[in-house]
Amino acid sequence: MQVQIFSRRNFLKSVGLASSSMIAGSFIFACSGKKDRPNILWITSEDNSPTYVGCYGNKFAATPNIDRLAAEGILYENAFSTAPVCAPTRSTIITGVYPVSMGTQHIRSTNAIPDSIILYPLLLRQAGYYCTNNHKEDYNIPKRSDVWDESSNKATFKNRKPDQPFFAIFNFAESHEHVIHKPLPLKELRHDPAKVELPPYLPDTPEIRHDWAQYYDKVEDMDKRVGEKLDEIKKEGLAEDTIVFYYSDHGGVLPRSKRFCYDTGLKVPMVIRFPKKYQHLAPGKPGTRTDRLVSFVDLPPTLLSLIGAPVAKFLQGSAFVGKEQGKPREYVYSFRGRMDERYDMGCGRSEIKSFAIVRILCRSGFTVSTSGICGRPRQCVPGKKCTKKENVIKFRAFSGSQSLRKNCMTRQPIPGKSTIWPMIRPTGKRFCGCAKRVVTGLWMCAIPVSFLRA
Repeated sequence: MQVQIFSRRNFLKSVGLASSSMIAGSFIFACSGKKDRPNILWITSEDNSPTYVGCYGNKFAATPNIDRLAAEGILYENAFSTAPVCAPTRSTIITGVYPVSMGTQHIRSTNAIPDSIILYPLLLRQAGYYCTNNHKEDYNIPKRSDVWDESSNKATFKNRKPDQPFFAIFNFAESHEHVIHKPLPLKELRHDPAKVELPPYLPDTPEIRHDWAQYYDKVEDMDKRVGEKLDEIKKEGLAEDTIVFYYSDHGGVLPRSKRFCYDTGLKVPMVIRFPKKYQHLAPGKPGTRTDRLVSFVDLPPTLLSLIGAPVAKFLQGSAFVGKEQGKPREYVYSFRGRMDERYDMGCGRSEIKSFAIVRILCRSGFTVSTSGICGRPRQCVPGKKCTKKENVIKFRAFSGSQSLRKNCMTRQPIPGKSTIWPMIRPTGKRFCGCAKRVVTGLWMCAIPVSFLRA
C-alpha cells in the first residue's frame, strides 16, 4: 500500500478543499427542502447484549416491542461495537473514526481531536436536518455546544421547522449496569431466577441467578420505553416517513461481558425498520435477518448514505445501507483501552494456580504475598525474593463495615485508602478486593483473572 506523506501546506489545503465541497453540497441540500429525504430515529439502550432480546432467539426475554420492530424491519445478527465500554464506543459513533487513531480510546480521557474530524450531527445539520439528542453524550472528547440543535433530557424533534427532516436520538438507561447494583426483593422480580439459563462460565448460585433475573426485568422495562417511542412516532403521523434504528451501545452487563473483548462485551442487538416509501434503501424485505458484519464506525457513513449526502473522506467506516453502500466487511476491529481511572490489575483464584498480577510484578522483581483473595500465600518465583521491603505487595479483602461495603458496590473511594472495584467470590457473593503497596500506602485494585480465562 502506498502511503502519501502530507506537508503542512498540502494537509491544510486538502482539509480546506474537503470542507469547501461539503459546505457547498450542504447548501444545496439545505435549500432543497425535505422532499423525499427520510426522518431518522435512533433508539439506543445501554449495556445489553443480543442474548437478552427475544428476537435473537431468547424465549425467556420479554421484549415484545423490539421483537415487533424486527418483524417489520431488518435484524442484524453480527453488529459490533468498537469497544466494550460506553465512552470510547460513543467517541467512535460521533466521529466515524476509530478512537485508537485519534487518542480517545481510554475512557474519560476527553482528549481533543483534530479539526479535520467533523462530528456527524454537524454534517446532518449542514444538509438541512434538525438534530436532537435525548440525552446522553459521553463522547470522550471535550464538551461542545455547537453539535446539536437540542441536547438535553427534554430534547425533541417536535421543535423543528415545518417540513424540515429530523434526526433524533433517544437513549434509554434502564438496562445500564447500575440497575443490578442493588438487589431487589425476590417477590418483586417478574422473571423467575430458577428458570434463568446461565452461561457455563458463571457459577450457578442463587446470587448470580437473582442478578440475571433482575436484569431481564430491567431489559423488559427498557423495551417498554422503546414501545412508547414507536407509538409516539405513529401518533405524530411520522411512522411512514421515518427510518427507525434500535441498537445497544455495547454488550453486557453481567460478569465477563462489559469491559471484556469477547462477543459478550462487543456484540450488540441492531434492528432497522424501513417504511414502505424507503424500502428501496433496505437490504431486504421486512422480517429479514442478515449476517452482514457491521461496526459502529460504519454508522455515520450509513446516515449520510441514507439521506443521499456525500460520504466525507475522513470517515473510516463504510455505509452498510443506502445509495452509498459499500462492500460487505470481512472483519470488524475492536479494542480495549483503560476502563476506568486506572489500568486494570488481574488476580486469579488459588485453584487456577495462575496469578496474573504475580506474574506481572515478578517481572519487576517484586515478591508477592496474598491473603483473603487468592488463597494461600505464594511467592513469585521459588527461590527468588526481593531484597527491598517496599517491593512487597499484600492483597486484602474488605468485608467489614456496612459503609465499606456500600463504597465498594458504588465504586466510591474509601477515604484514605483506595478506589475499589466490585468482585465476585467463587460462591457468587460480591466483595471488594484491593492490593496495597505496604510502605507507600499506594492502593491498586484487583479483579479475578478467571473471568478473562473463561
